[in-house]
Amino acid sequence: MISKFFNYFFLSFFNFLKFKKLPEEKKDIIFYSENESQWDFFEGIIRHLCIKKNCNVCYVTSSKKELTIDRKIRNLKIFYIGSSFIRIIFFAVLKTRIIIMSLPDLAKYEIKRSKYDVKYIFVPHNILSTHMVFRKGAFDAFDVFFCSGPYHYKEIRESENKYQTKRKKLLKFGYSRLDKIIARDCNKKNNLNNDNKIKILIAPSWGKNGLFETGAIKLVEILRKNDYQVTLRPHPDTIKYNQKCIRNLLENFKSDKKVIYSPTISSIESYFENDLMISDWSGSAFEFAFGTLKPVIFIDLPKKVNNKQYVDFKSKPIEIELRKKIGKVVKLNKLDQIKFTIESLLKKKVYWRKKISNVRGKNLYNLKKSGISGGEYIFQYLKNLKK
Repeated sequence: MISKFFNYFFLSFFNFLKFKKLPEEKKDIIFYSENESQWDFFEGIIRHLCIKKNCNVCYVTSSKKELTIDRKIRNLKIFYIGSSFIRIIFFAVLKTRIIIMSLPDLAKYEIKRSKYDVKYIFVPHNILSTHMVFRKGAFDAFDVFFCSGPYHYKEIRESENKYQTKRKKLLKFGYSRLDKIIARDCNKKNNLNNDNKIKILIAPSWGKNGLFETGAIKLVEILRKNDYQVTLRPHPDTIKYNQKCIRNLLENFKSDKKVIYSPTISSIESYFENDLMISDWSGSAFEFAFGTLKPVIFIDLPKKVNNKQYVDFKSKPIEIELRKKIGKVVKLNKLDQIKFTIESLLKKKVYWRKKISNVRGKNLYNLKKSGISGGEYIFQYLKNLKK
């Protein structure tokens, strides 16, 4: 364990020195990734900047795994800084024009703003609202917020007016990971279930009220009793902080080959292999519905609330507002009836496809073009600085 710690420390220290030696002009644009799943939120922007605009981009990550992934993008350099001491130093002395992040709560905990004049851009890592699942003031320290849809625009402006905080630049951006899912969904052959077996993806959020944390054994038992294939996809933080609940769940179904464990959240393949999703308050539900145009069943567990003041906002959180527009809500004490909900949803596939498409169009910016939007903003900002 100690040996592993020192290996990671020296690797991050070596990469930090390697980054510092880069010429200043090659460090104008930096993306910071907290883990390997965050590549999807940045990829479209990075490709536009590197390939279309011939910009140099640094991709700084806290995931060692990302060093071994060949991104095959010219002008892109990847550096590993870990998630402890070296990362704190990196951010404290960071000298660049722009840094793009998907990690909220900047300047609230160990990651602080640099002592130099740096523009901080936030790119959403889910499609959820900003004022219920996120902590109060989670975005106050950012200079620019890339909005997924009109609801983000309204929420951020309402928060700034309510708490008299710094007014940010708001860009009508979109959601890069969704663009990737939509592009993948266009290959119709890969979105068909050819064996006529109904396949269900369970992909909840995490926390004390999460579906896996509170016990999903009864739900899986009911689904298997009705001969549905079940794929379990826990949130990374459930795996990180509550492995016991996952072990208990897997132990109950270890001999059942129709219960599949799929812990890699960065993969989107399970979205296309399943007929519908069962979730709670997870942002994955909106990725699934808006990406594949297939419905979601929401188990009505307590809301995931990190900011109790969300009730004081005029803007209603999208995760509350849109639940019944992209699927059905099932009470926890009504799980025995979930078979009828599943059947009713799957009988009306065309209806739900049209309805979800309409909801998606009204609530999201720049479908299939978010990378271009974000990349152009960054490119033009740098261009104006050099005039």
